[in-house]
Amino acid sequence: MTKSSLLEQGDHWIVPLSGEEVTQCRYDYAFTLVVGNVDPPYIIRISEKFQLYDPDGAVDSFDPEADPREMSGTLRLLRGTITRAIAHKDGRLEIDFADGCRVRVPSSSSYEPWELHGPDDLTMVASAGGDLVVWT
Repeated sequence: MTKSSLLEQGDHWIVPLSGEEVTQCRYDYAFTLVVGNVDPPYIIRISEKFQLYDPDGAVDSFDPEADPREMSGTLRLLRGTITRAIAHKDGRLEIDFADGCRVRVPSSSSYEPWELHGPDDLTMVASAGGDLVVWT
């Protein structure tokens, strides 16, 4: 993925992850999705509270800094296929999955809620204060 493969549309970027599969879920003081079978893979690291919507519309909130056992509900994303990923310029992140699950990460006024690293040295960081920074 390169900055040129990102599609800028007004207040957001469409991140070209459509069709990519989550190959790993990692847990430490953040929740990390490893996406795709490329080298290097896409890494989406979520370090603030986020919501996971299931296909029926039920919403679970997760705090990556809490006890990792409380994050077990996020395992449903493992091997899931991404259908859409939107990085809003105000720092929000939205990821939709083929099975109807959705991840929503809000922006933060105090911390960097998420970051994405991908092939070709692409880095996207939602910075504190509600901004999105993109490097290649």
